[in-house]
Amino acid sequence: MASDAAKLPEPDLKIDEEAIRKAIEKDNPTTAWLGLSPFDKRMIYAIGVAFAVFQVWTATFNPLSSLVVRSVHVGFLLLMTFALIGATEKGRSRVPWYDWALGVLAFVIGLYHLVFENDLILRSGTPTDLDIAVGVVNVVLVVEAARRFLGLGLPIFCVLFIPFAMYGPYMPGMFAHRGYEFDQIIDNLQYSTEGIYGTPIYVSSTFIFLFILFGSFLERAG
Repeated sequence: MASDAAKLPEPDLKIDEEAIRKAIEKDNPTTAWLGLSPFDKRMIYAIGVAFAVFQVWTATFNPLSSLVVRSVHVGFLLLMTFALIGATEKGRSRVPWYDWALGVLAFVIGLYHLVFENDLILRSGTPTDLDIAVGVVNVVLVVEAARRFLGLGLPIFCVLFIPFAMYGPYMPGMFAHRGYEFDQIIDNLQYSTEGIYGTPIYVSSTFIFLFILFGSFLERAG
């Protein structure tokens, strides 16, 4: 019995390290661009350079208001997200046209505060139909970007608070409140520093990005 067991073939323990690496890094945005086409790589590289230049420029000269910087910062982030992370497929070899379209749309919306800053200040609290439409689209894009990064849990949890804010008078017991109109909710989410462009985005656009950028410079410089 012992001799027969000793003659059994040993299992193949060869490990495909490259396959393991690809499996681990398929959702990592820092390496997702490596498997893309040359065109997509060049575009993402150019976006990254423009993003870095914008952040260094605003940090050095402080030419824009805080809300505008946050808005453009989020626009760049969404553009990079849709370019690097697919809606369903993992480890893709190219960025489909609709992801580029979503990214460009998100970036253009990020410029909305810059172009209409004075008008938005003058009509603060009374958004127009265009303001509401832009806000709704941006909220949807942010939710979709969060879903691609984090899965369904957090986006669903956040979206549930929109009907909660709208239907407060119909809530039971301690959950009841006076309620908010839909335009008030979108105005707060899109055109104030209490929604999408809150404290986390302020910290990201003024401190975190610069630390990551200069850390990358140091790493490359050895």
